Amino acid sequence: MSSSEPPPVYQRVMFELLTKSSEDEMKFLTEALGAKEECMYRDKKEKVIHAAAVLNGTQMMLADRDAEIMGGSQFPEACVRLWLQYEDDSACLAMEKKMLENGCTSMVKVEDQYWGSKFGCVKDSMGVFWCLGTVSKGRKLQPYPKALERNHMPEVAVNDAESYLAWLEKVLDAKKAGEVHKMNGKVMHAEIKINDGLLAIHDHQEGDPRDAEICVALQMCNAIETSKQFVKAGGTVVMEVKKQFWDQVYGRVKDKHGIQFALCEAFLIPEANIAEESMPSMKVMGVTIEESSFPEIPKKMKGGLDLVDAYLKDKNEKDFGKKATVWHSNGKPMKFTVGVILKEGQQPTKPDNFAIVEAGGCNSLTVVHTGPPDSVPSSWKAIFGHAKNNNLKTSMPSMEIYESSAPVEESQTRLYVPLENGEPSPKKQKTSA
Repeated sequence: MSSSEPPPVYQRVMFELLTKSSEDEMKFLTEALGAKEECMYRDKKEKVIHAAAVLNGTQMMLADRDAEIMGGSQFPEACVRLWLQYEDDSACLAMEKKMLENGCTSMVKVEDQYWGSKFGCVKDSMGVFWCLGTVSKGRKLQPYPKALERNHMPEVAVNDAESYLAWLEKVLDAKKAGEVHKMNGKVMHAEIKINDGLLAIHDHQEGDPRDAEICVALQMCNAIETSKQFVKAGGTVVMEVKKQFWDQVYGRVKDKHGIQFALCEAFLIPEANIAEESMPSMKVMGVTIEESSFPEIPKKMKGGLDLVDAYLKDKNEKDFGKKATVWHSNGKPMKFTVGVILKEGQQPTKPDNFAIVEAGGCNSLTVVHTGPPDSVPSSWKAIFGHAKNNNLKTSMPSMEIYESSAPVEESQTRLYVPLENGEPSPKKQKTSA
């Protein structure tokens, strides 16, 4: 493409950052995130009505909130608006009509603008601003490259994510992309496709009910270092960018105008050598735990292993097998037993707070994960993904066996996931108190 040609317009959900000063915002994005300015257009009052920058490999738009065409004071001083673009006027006007008939409020009427395209904006019942517009005459929307679709993704927090997902499916013809992940009755993460672009949605996790909050989710390979550069340029940290309990580097930062950015790294799913093989029958003696809060599970597992270690302290550890966790359920609450594998025929004196559980004796998927304990969820994700991709039905209990622990970075954990058609032993879920 020659430098004189305009950049491609992709069919997706686009961002527009509305602030007091697009010029200042552009400078900040350049310094903090390495953005590159593409263009900046002003009206007769020198207000920026449109600016574009390339950030993280794809385009982002900016505009001054006080520009007359932008809607002025009816918008917050800083906000993220979502854009849906169309090739023809009728589709754009039809979407405006449909949204207004389904609870939206008109902020800027969709009509012809002096730059040669249609433009308007509505606000939905959750407080999300949707800009509707058409591309310039003669231009075509191009499919969004799959390699870029997670580089930029709107991340929307609302009061009732499930009802909002249903609304988006009804009104915007959205389609769910993957599973809806919940915890404690709230949606932690869901993805939906609109206009062939991804949108992430979750419930507000704390605080009073409030309007939707949108942040710009950027996927990159150096999120922690980028957050430091962001702060150095004058931004602030909202949520520390670090490895989170769901096994992903993630966090949120805020620029000086109040726009939030989610900085994250891709899940490092290992190229796991997943095999289908017989899972031996095993007995595990240890502490059975129920926990509804996912972030608390690693702490509870460690506490259980500490009790097992205390029990083994006065025993000959060679008399026992390896330490392991048996997962009885993956719903709410999570139920699991942390303990030590008993050798065949072994009948030790069992402490009152311990249980003996049985697992295995069936066909299963298995893989050995290499890495520290907090990275094991990536292999669980890989093994369940393998089952889904190959139409294999799994059952419980699943199991993780701690093959080796030192050094931590090279520790090995074997995972077993029983297959539903694997003719499991009738006793595999038996628990003795």
